[in-house]
Amino acid sequence: MRGGRAAHAEPSEIEAIRGELAALYADVLSGEAERGRAAVGAQIQNVRLRCIELERRIAESDELFSRLSALEERLTARGA
Repeated sequence: MRGGRAAHAEPSEIEAIRGELAALYADVLSGEAERGRAAVGAQIQNVRLRCIELERRIAESDELFSRLSALEERLTARGA
């Protein structure tokens, strides 16, 4: 059983963040957004991305733990 079933962010969520950052970038360049506010917005987006990555890592760890537990049970059942 290879390959992961680890949870991952929906592509739409990451795409949404990417789009929001692109719009923010364009607004800063055009002068529509203040640089300070844009910087804070970009920091918030970074936190969102970190949360997505943390959720992915936790799900991956949970999956690996489950798979390891299943292997240990099989070995125990075989008397190894």
